[in-house]
Amino acid sequence: MRQRLIPDYFFERVAQHPDSVAYADRVATAGGATWVTCDWRNYGVKVRKVAASLLAFGVTPGERIAILASNRSEWTIADMAAMAIGAVPVGVYTTSAPAQVEHILRDSIAAVLVLENDDHFVRLRDRLADCPALRHVVVIEGTDGLEGCTPWNVFVDRVEPKAAQAAVDEARAKLRPEQMASLVYTSGTTGAPKGVMLTHGNLVAITKMGLQALSERRPDDRVLSYLPLAHVAERGISTLGPAMAGYAAYFCRSIEELPTHLSEVRPTIFLGVPRLWEKIRHAIEEKARQAVLPRRILARWALATSSNVNGMSGRVSRTVADRLVLQRVRATLGLDQAHTVVTGAAPVSVDVLEFFARLGVEIRQVYGLSECGGPATFNRRGEGRRDSVGRPFDGCDIRVSDGGEILIRGPHVFDGYLGDEEATRAVMQDGWLRSGDLGSIDDDGFLTIKGRIKDVIITGGGKNVSPATIERRLVDHPYIADAVLVGDGRKFLTALLTFVDDVPQTLADVAGPGVILEPGDADVLRKHVLDVNKTLSRAEQVKRFTVLGSRFSTETGELTPTRKLRRAFICEKYAAEIDRMYSVAILAEDRATPNTATN
Repeated sequence: MRQRLIPDYFFERVAQHPDSVAYADRVATAGGATWVTCDWRNYGVKVRKVAASLLAFGVTPGERIAILASNRSEWTIADMAAMAIGAVPVGVYTTSAPAQVEHILRDSIAAVLVLENDDHFVRLRDRLADCPALRHVVVIEGTDGLEGCTPWNVFVDRVEPKAAQAAVDEARAKLRPEQMASLVYTSGTTGAPKGVMLTHGNLVAITKMGLQALSERRPDDRVLSYLPLAHVAERGISTLGPAMAGYAAYFCRSIEELPTHLSEVRPTIFLGVPRLWEKIRHAIEEKARQAVLPRRILARWALATSSNVNGMSGRVSRTVADRLVLQRVRATLGLDQAHTVVTGAAPVSVDVLEFFARLGVEIRQVYGLSECGGPATFNRRGEGRRDSVGRPFDGCDIRVSDGGEILIRGPHVFDGYLGDEEATRAVMQDGWLRSGDLGSIDDDGFLTIKGRIKDVIITGGGKNVSPATIERRLVDHPYIADAVLVGDGRKFLTALLTFVDDVPQTLADVAGPGVILEPGDADVLRKHVLDVNKTLSRAEQVKRFTVLGSRFSTETGELTPTRKLRRAFICEKYAAEIDRMYSVAILAEDRATPNTATN
């Protein structure tokens, strides 16, 4: 008897818990919008019908099914249906430019493309004509008026339910653990996206590891899905995890709607990226600053008290602070019922983790990458260290090479890059996956990340500087949204900063946009950079910085869909601003006026 695979777990869940809630979509109504749930019985019916329709389209095992849509049930239905018949789902970010979509469709040799709506089809139509393997385009919110695509409802109703069940079960019985089950394209921070091949066996190992991070299990567990489902971590927590563990996924269409949906859904399981936590923290602090004096004093007392739990009096004070203030804050955020709150995808500041701990929200770091399907290490509940990404998941081996690179081994490690044996050989070393990350492991087995090897800045003086830690400290300020350290091959380090949306006008007037500033006491921003410099070695200090006119975003290209910095793009886009910080005129002024940062 073969190993149980993700589609097997899914249909077992359908059979054993047919009446439990499987997912919920946010649906517009005459009065606004409401959450509409679907049970596992009907979820199973929909997956079978889509799987059978794919078979009717002539899809064969191994063929690729690309999905470009926001977080919604149709995404996960198409995903599970493709896997159930041996086809290979390929997630595509909705923020991808048409040229990027074409690259993925051509590289993956996609036979079917599932799109969000007619607008996506019109935007991509010319590019789709250059994808010779593409036979069918299905539009979820489509109409019958566009030639060259099939509306979702027409596509789903192609096959009778009884015929669907038999055909899908027959195809699923032929699945094998070594078969490719999914193609996950890297975010392309350092080049063209590569197709990460994950097998059915990989996905089972990935899901079992991921479920180890749950602090507990409850019958009413639910996750709010808002990060792109094309990303390996979000897909794992919103599609694979529910299939094996049975919790419900609530689909949030956009990050702009996240605050509202958090308070409505009150998830018990929640994954947040560092930039989200930083934004929430700054919003809470700003609201506290604007509160009337008695409330401001109470908030400060509650946060200070919550960090002191020593002795009976400390525990009593903490309980009072929690009931008077902190419970209300958690409820307002929508995290008052959450038992598992994790962060990943990028480094997070220890100060941010400590702030939320004082609120009563324990955020635990997880670490991994696409090439191992997501999980590698995590902080277990009650034993986590805020300056560490934790210890390996059970079944995963971690070690650090002599050069400081983190190496990963286990049944979740990928099967290679699609069509790129050279790139595969470059990241595999005697069965170990080379992560490209620098790190260290302490005597208790806890891993600490020091940065990306490719991100290391080598100054003109030959000093190696890892920018991630310094950037985290720079961003740890209520008015700074983004920070990018610059200085490869240069005499000293500089930084590009952006402001949060609600920065005070007086500070905005002082700092730009485009005004070159130096650390010092002239205003709160320069004082903050000076304070950060005091924690750094001389070679790591920021000598100048420029505040840009707008925040980084995925739409303008500075961030990947998972909110990671695209450093090469940023340095190219803002080359003029960077050059000005190193210009001869500015350096000439230095000789007349000593730089306060170097004193």
